Amino acid sequence: MKKIISIFLCILFLLTALVGCAADKGTGAGSNNSDVVTDSEEVDADFPNIPKQDNGNRKFTILYPKWSLYDGSYYFSDGVDGDIVGMQSYTRLKAVEDHLGIEIDPMITTNDIWNGVIDVMTRIKVSGVAGTDDYQMALTHCFNGITSTATEGYLTDYGNLPNVDLDRNYWRKDQMASIAINDAMYFGSGSFIIPDPCLMLFNHDMIKSIPGLSADDLYQAVRDKKWTLEKMKQYAVNISAEDSYGFSSIVDWELIAFMTSEGYYTATKDPNGAFELLDFNEKIDRICNEVEALVEADYSYKCKDITERDKIMTSGNAMFTTAGLSYSINIISQTSHDIGILPYPSISEDVDYQNLDWSGYMVIPSTVKDQELAGAVAELLCYYGEKNVYPAFFDKLLDGRTAQKVQDVEMLDLIFDNLVYDPSLTFCNAADSHLGFLFYVVPRTVRAEGGVNVASYYEEFYAAASEMLVFS
Repeated sequence: MKKIISIFLCILFLLTALVGCAADKGTGAGSNNSDVVTDSEEVDADFPNIPKQDNGNRKFTILYPKWSLYDGSYYFSDGVDGDIVGMQSYTRLKAVEDHLGIEIDPMITTNDIWNGVIDVMTRIKVSGVAGTDDYQMALTHCFNGITSTATEGYLTDYGNLPNVDLDRNYWRKDQMASIAINDAMYFGSGSFIIPDPCLMLFNHDMIKSIPGLSADDLYQAVRDKKWTLEKMKQYAVNISAEDSYGFSSIVDWELIAFMTSEGYYTATKDPNGAFELLDFNEKIDRICNEVEALVEADYSYKCKDITERDKIMTSGNAMFTTAGLSYSINIISQTSHDIGILPYPSISEDVDYQNLDWSGYMVIPSTVKDQELAGAVAELLCYYGEKNVYPAFFDKLLDGRTAQKVQDVEMLDLIFDNLVYDPSLTFCNAADSHLGFLFYVVPRTVRAEGGVNVASYYEEFYAAASEMLVFS
């Protein structure tokens, strides 16, 4: 993955000129012509070794749900809205179509988010049973329903897919290998898929209003690996006004990121390729207890849902909040308050920053007849995603304020360069499965009435959860 900060520092002054000018934004991050896909860009030395083709404008159908960052212009755009990301994603699709002589046909399952997530996998299975080449690619949820689609033989192994070079920087080969089933990489992750880690957002205005507090101090704490829950509490405790909070959270899946920020993984993969479920230990007990203390503090507020969380942050009533990247975009774009970005704090000092990615996957159904074309499309979508869409996406995320927020670019660079993956997320199948119960151990024990003994909680679900990680 490219270093995002280096891109932005190089174009910093150009971005300053673009702030507030929607028309100029449409040309991509920094309005640098070399960052815009053109017909002549195939001379780029990094361009995949895929010759120009004429496939008679055959349709290439990509099935996807209305979920997370799939919903909107980040992946599929008609190119008419003028949004910086939409323009680049549209140009990407046209470049792939022109190079391969195809027509990409994005097919949304349904406008209902959760039914749509499940429907993607259901349709692939139905097509697989019938042996029909209905969909040539699909975008999936990060866990719901995806495991059985692979284990029952309905997906293609990227390791055997023609025209795919997993050693290129626009593929996340390490992630794909970490969740490979019997060495088969069914779940594709590359720069076509925009990562969706959790962020810690904070209100600059609140911090400025309190003597002795400094946003620069927080950024420096991250650089020094001293950005901890204790450090955050020292700031949050200063908020005591009515209807204002030092910390707010939906007390759900976003709290799981506190595990990986401390270097804890529910499951790992051993050298022989077998998945291992970590049993109860002192570290997970401490993480659950520390997060519970944060959530239950007088200065904290438990939001009833995402809508309330977003409203509290956009109205300037919380100093810190947890939010997935996809939700952070809404918060930053809908508020007049100065919002900063940090990685999740760890429990201990001197911990290497690790940020759990909640994005989905790009998969190729096993019934696809033209595997060479499917591989070429996947390769080119990731190539153009890294080259063009990522810079545009970061410009939008920062809401055109990059010149004033070099530190936030630095934090995003740190977050994106230290994405991590827990096999339990991919294979839990549902939040209320036995493996899901252990993966969700932090929010489930933190929000339980009367508290929960974490050791007993692990004992209750461990055996059945372990069985979900055994693949014959």
